[in-house]
Amino acid sequence: MQTYTSIFGEFQVDEENVITFPQGIPGFSELRRFVILPHAENSPVHFLQSLDDTDISFVITKPQNFFPDYQVTVEQTDMAELGLQDISEALVFAILVVASAPRDITANLLAPVLINPHNKSGKQVVMSGDRYTTGHRLFDR
Repeated sequence: MQTYTSIFGEFQVDEENVITFPQGIPGFSELRRFVILPHAENSPVHFLQSLDDTDISFVITKPQNFFPDYQVTVEQTDMAELGLQDISEALVFAILVVASAPRDITANLLAPVLINPHNKSGKQVVMSGDRYTTGHRLFDR
C-alpha cells in the first residue's frame, strides 16, 4: 500500500487498484496511472485521481445514473486494446464538467472512459456519430 497526497488530502492505494491508461487520457498523455476514489458514501460521483500528478483529478460518474438509455459503441480495436470481448465487461464512466450551479454540470457522453476491471487497463474513447456530445446537462433545472 502506498500513500499519496492530493488536493483532497492524503489517501492510500493498494497496487491492485491502480488503473493503467497506456496512452494516457487525451490532453494528459503523460499521466498513465490512476485510481478511482469515492466522492462520498452512496454518491454517484467519483474521482479519477492521477497517481503520476496528484494535482490532477477528473470528476466521473456512470452515465446510466443520469442517462438510463445511454449506449456505448466503440471500435473493435479499442476493445482489443483493453482486452475486452464485449462492452458489457467494461466499467463505463463519463467525465463531468462541474459548475458552481448544479444545473450547469455537464457530462461528456461522446468520449466515455472505459475500464477493464480484470486487467485494470483504461482508455478514453471517442465515439462516432452525432447522438452524443461533450456537454450533456445532468439536470434540466
